This record gives sequence, C-alpha cells and structure tokens, in this order.
Amino acid sequence: MMTDPASRFLRAAALSAATLVAGCGGGGDTPAAPNGFQGVVSASVPLVLSPRVAASADGDTWLAWVEGDSTRQTLIGARVNSVGVVTTLPVTSNFAGALRDVQITMVGIVPVLTWRQYAATGSVSVAAASFQGFAWFGEFSSPASAQGDVRALPLPGSELSLEWTRLDGSGTFQLVAARRSANALWAQPALIRTGDAGAVLLRSSQSTDGSGGLMALWSEAPDADPASPQTLLSSLYDETSSTWGAPLAVDAGAAYFTPAIGSTDTAGWVAVWLAGDASARTAVVGKRFAAGAWAATSDRIDQGADASLSELVLAPRNHRVDAGWVGVGAGGGSGNVRVAAFENAASAWKAPSLVGAVAIGLPVGLALRSDGQRRAAAAWSVSQGAGGLQLAVTDAAGTWQAASQVDPVGVAPDLGFFSATDLVAAWYRPVAGGLADVAVRRTR
Repeated sequence: MMTDPASRFLRAAALSAATLVAGCGGGGDTPAAPNGFQGVVSASVPLVLSPRVAASADGDTWLAWVEGDSTRQTLIGARVNSVGVVTTLPVTSNFAGALRDVQITMVGIVPVLTWRQYAATGSVSVAAASFQGFAWFGEFSSPASAQGDVRALPLPGSELSLEWTRLDGSGTFQLVAARRSANALWAQPALIRTGDAGAVLLRSSQSTDGSGGLMALWSEAPDADPASPQTLLSSLYDETSSTWGAPLAVDAGAAYFTPAIGSTDTAGWVAVWLAGDASARTAVVGKRFAAGAWAATSDRIDQGADASLSELVLAPRNHRVDAGWVGVGAGGGSGNVRVAAFENAASAWKAPSLVGAVAIGLPVGLALRSDGQRRAAAAWSVSQGAGGLQLAVTDAAGTWQAASQVDPVGVAPDLGFFSATDLVAAWYRPVAGGLADVAVRRTR
C-alpha cells in the first residue's frame, strides 16, 4: 500500500516565530533544536482533507491527510521523528471516490489509521490500516453508511474500538462497533442499536473509563425531517458477553447538536451537547451518569455568556473531561473560545474560562486536547482579519494562559500531547494555485 518514502529535515525554528520555516530536501538542512521544531511537512499539495496528528510514546509525530480532487483521492501518512526528519508514506493511492473521517489512533507506538470511503460506484465502507516496520498494511474493511460518525477509541490493553453506522438489508440503520485486539486482529462488528423503520442516526460517539468500561452515545430522529424531535441514547458494553446492552435514554424531545461523551471516573460518564434549534445553538448542556443511571436533570455548562454558540468539542482522558466551545457575539461579527472542566471531587462543572477573544471574525475549527492530568491545549483559526492560527495552553496549575499566534494564515488545527510539557500541533496554510502546505509544530 506504500510507495517509496521521501525523507527530509524540518529546519530549526525559534518557537516564538510566527511564520513557518519550510523544510527542504538535501543533506544541508539543519536538524531541529532540542526544544522542538516547526515547519512544512508537505508543500503545495492539492489538499482535500485537513491534517490529523498523533503523538507516539517513542517520540515520533504521526500525521495523515487526504490529497486529490473530486474524483480521485490519496490518503497520506507521514512520520516526523524527534529531531524533525520527515518520512512521507502514502496509505491508499488514487482511490476512485472520496475519503473522509480520517483519524490516527496510537496503539502503543503503532499508529492505526481509520477512515470512511465513498467509492465512485456508490458503495460506502470503513477501513483501517496500521504502520508495521516500513509500510502501511490494510487490516480491516466493512460496509458502512453515510449516517453518523466514524469514531476510533484506544482501549486498555493495547486494544481499539471502532464505531460506525451501516444499513441492514431493508435500509434500516445499525450502529455497530468492532474491536481490534492487541495482536492486530479485528473481531466481527458487534451490534449496538438497530433503528426503527425510517429512523435516522444523526451523531455518535464513544468513551472508555480506562478500567474496562465502554459506553456509546448517539442521537437519532424518527425521520429525516430536521424539525422532528430527537432522542439521545447510550449503551454500555459488556466485556463478559462481548455484547452491547439495551439502549439507555439520556434525554429526549429536543435537538442535540454535536453530542459527545467522556468518562469522569470508573463507571462514571458525562454526556455534553449543544442545545438549540435550526436557527441557533444557545447553550452547552450536560448530563451525568453514575450508579448505573443518567441524572434526571441536565447541567447548564456555558452559563449564558455568549449570544449563540457555533462549535463544541470534548477532550476526555484519564477521567478528566474538558469541554470547549465557540461563542458568537451579538451581531455575529465577533466570538470567544471558552473551556470548562468537570471537577470530579465536586461532581460538577467548573465555571468556564475565557481562552481566546476575537474582536473581528470568529474562531473556527476549534481543537482541544488534554494530557489527562492538569494540562490542556486549545487551537483555532480566525475567520477573517489578521488573527491567523491561535494556540493556548494551561500552566501546571491548570490555569489557561494567553493565546499566541502560531501562523498568520494557518487553518484547521489538530493537537496531540506527548507529555504535560510536550505538545504537537498540525494544520495547513493556503498557498498559490489553490494548493496548501501541511505544517507541524512541536513544543518541548
């Protein structure tokens, strides 16, 4: 599945620099400084899907993105080692159709890529590949539908769970998940939910409590009418029987935008979503799961500080859950990035922190990651003006520090943590001819 790799150095860059220093071929390039690097991984590419990034325990940074056009696309994987040497490793070449929902999940020090592919013939499937030695190897492929999300989740014991939606023979949706074992073997997909006739699965997510507990969360509607009331449901995985339990109602009768789930402790979870209607999202809402049941009442997390809301992301790791969102000011010409953390000791959400304020334009493409302890990082780009790509991090006490500009034209960031003080970011920057540079920055 792989062509010959192309390797080069990223040039060293002062971490305070606002612009990228492009990597070039040839042995005369300078290795990165010990405290990090910043540069272009792949220059002037016909980018279709923005880069994803993951941090490996052996110090390597892994990226993936999609190149091509509307008819043929290629999934690219790239490795940047600890001193900035780049190796580009194509995964699929010249696929006839579209590649979407790409995700990198580290299983130990092995990167596993998962994605959904829409073939030109009309078929839809999910697929997985892992990097073994010197090449990407296809591991798994299964029929899918265009409904819902494709979510890969690392599990204890070097396992992985992949969740997606498919259709049965009558066209009814089925939410399923397949497990990848520690020896890279995939089990048959296990059924989580079969919808009623005509029902539509809207969004889906999953989370582990790190102790064997696994919960799926999804929203569904009785039909395709956007005005139809939705239901938010969950299901717990039974390790003993390797089956998913009966659906548990989280909430019903409203609209649930970008619902997500995270674990707060062993057998404890929180579900979070944007509440509102088709015209506006007006609240960040959450519910807690404990003692085998969802709470009867929901929590208002955002405290109403913004006129409306446009994005929501969740960063759960090691029983820490951070929720981040984009607030839109009155009139829609300005916005804010806010983050709230769930406090386990108090079993409640902390007051939101203002992480970034944009006076002209809106924050877009919000990424949020946690190291699972007290550190977190958020990145976003600004829709207009000179804001560019912004990055904010917390200090050792968990307090958010002022955001700084990473790239004046950067777009669509993704983040990963090596450790509490070792962070990697990937994004793209538009260049001439409708092309893009894929960029990376590691801060140590």
